[in-house]
Amino acid sequence: MTDDKVYEEWAGKLLDFVIKSIRNENSLYSETFYYLEDGQIQTVDTASLYTESRQFYKSLILSHIQSNYANTEALELYIDAIEAMMKYGVFSTYHNPLTNATTYYATDYYYDTLPLDLRNETVMEYSTCYLGAMLSLGAVALEKAALRLSNSVNNSKADEYQQLAKKHRLWAIELTETCHQASALTATKLGPYAFYPEKGLQAETKPKFALR
Repeated sequence: MTDDKVYEEWAGKLLDFVIKSIRNENSLYSETFYYLEDGQIQTVDTASLYTESRQFYKSLILSHIQSNYANTEALELYIDAIEAMMKYGVFSTYHNPLTNATTYYATDYYYDTLPLDLRNETVMEYSTCYLGAMLSLGAVALEKAALRLSNSVNNSKADEYQQLAKKHRLWAIELTETCHQASALTATKLGPYAFYPEKGLQAETKPKFALR
């Protein structure tokens, strides 16, 4: 934003730290980490898109956009992170056999160090409803990247970006619809703090509402 090289240098150092310290081999990022007195990094066993983590993913795609789509490193890191979460079930779907409807939702991913029954929790927090906007921005960025490459020798990369753009836009639309339906089911029509995709998007028994 300021074009100040000092900020650019610090941003680069922080990004290097995140990549080296809290990203695992599957391109998943730990939700929280602790910097211990002995200099070691301790991470939690969860990859999340909730409030604590969303600024990182949003910052990657916004950094790419604010650079007039020139910061390709930020775009690639964003793509890798989103695709990894789709692969490992952070983005997931539930098909209701009674209504033949499919619900798209986002949840946490628990690493293999936790018991099997705790690794995938089918609850979605309303704080992840920003994903519709973020994925839409990402889809536009991917389309622009594909357009830039379409007239080059790297047509296969352009095709890959186009396919990713279509997939991310679909998820943006469907997740926004999920959040809308969950809100419509509450007495206040406000988004509940959390709701359950496999229970017809029902909120908690005594739902809380967080306007953030």
